[in-house]
Amino acid sequence: MRQYAVDVVILPPDEIISKAIELNRMIIRSNPPKIKLNKENCIPHISLSMGVLKDNDREVFVHELKTLTGNYKPLSLECSGIYAVEIPTGEKISGIAIENSNELYALHKDVMELSGRYMTDDA
Repeated sequence: MRQYAVDVVILPPDEIISKAIELNRMIIRSNPPKIKLNKENCIPHISLSMGVLKDNDREVFVHELKTLTGNYKPLSLECSGIYAVEIPTGEKISGIAIENSNELYALHKDVMELSGRYMTDDA
């Protein structure tokens, strides 16, 4: 049976995407690039859930996710800085820190509950 790697994300407004790409370009000037952000195939985002989805669950999961997220208003999120961390391979990756909010937490919790019904970590 076919499986899909799924990352449920929040895509920020285009202005924030452009600023994140610009910051990434500045950071990778002094560090070898692990992740080179762009608007085509490496879009800056906020991950809410990641996992493996079976092909026969894909349609119902997408439908339920659209229904769930349709209950939320656009979020107003605050950036609190940038950070860099070392991953197990020894490489460094960077990110933009997002302040937690009740709305973001509620969305994340709901998406995780839905994902837990359909996704596994069995890749």
